Amino acid sequence: MSTFKATGFRDEPDSPDHWGFEDKLRSRMVQTTPGDVDLRPFTSPRHNQGGTNSCVAQATCKAVEIKRIMAKGHEAHIDLSRLAVYWFARNLMLPKETHLDDGTFVSHAFDAMRRFGVPTEDAWPWDRRRVSDVPTWSAMRQAYVSKIDSFYKIRSTGVKRVDMIVEALQAGNPVVFGTNTNSSWQRYKAGDVLQTVKDRDKTGRHATCLVGIKDGKFIGENSWGSGWGDDGFYLMAPDVLADEVSHDFWVPQVGFETYKEQTA
Repeated sequence: MSTFKATGFRDEPDSPDHWGFEDKLRSRMVQTTPGDVDLRPFTSPRHNQGGTNSCVAQATCKAVEIKRIMAKGHEAHIDLSRLAVYWFARNLMLPKETHLDDGTFVSHAFDAMRRFGVPTEDAWPWDRRRVSDVPTWSAMRQAYVSKIDSFYKIRSTGVKRVDMIVEALQAGNPVVFGTNTNSSWQRYKAGDVLQTVKDRDKTGRHATCLVGIKDGKFIGENSWGSGWGDDGFYLMAPDVLADEVSHDFWVPQVGFETYKEQTA
């Protein structure tokens, strides 16, 4: 059985808010879809982080790729540089960790996309041997094509958090988050439903992208390639998302998305 890296998600420190804009941007798309939702028809090819701890960059790029496809169609899809996002997110950490492959924070990855944008995969292609290399100037010059406007955090806990995740998905917004993992993730197969992994049983911390909910179970996309799970996707019990072992639920607002400011 293959063993996949699941140690790249870093918990956001408990500290005063430092994203001055995001509380205003709890996503309220003009059109929402009640009931179950499945964004898999809008997904891009499965990501594969290989032997790196880049799950946060993989998941955040995936969310933005989905939003682009939803807005412009599959014919307009552009693979984004996960390697560039991973480097810039670690460059925003204090202290900087660009020389390490120890993971990063979801908020830092989205903030890198907000500040600098993200180049295409062709401009700065995935190569695990170049995790510590600075993206070239020519790659970053064209990063604006995938620059996001902003991003927001789902701050609720428990059942209310689950409700807000559903609300985001129904508004057509993928949700990136992190949670504990163990061997159940390593041996996951299509049809299984991932359950809560308590701290005492965890073997890692991993970030993925939620893309739907169906029949009371959440659908997520992993970054371990199409050979894992159900063509790279998984089902998850809502209890996992409500539990305190899951953290840092973030939603990007891309430049071409229409949103309304929170009124309540």
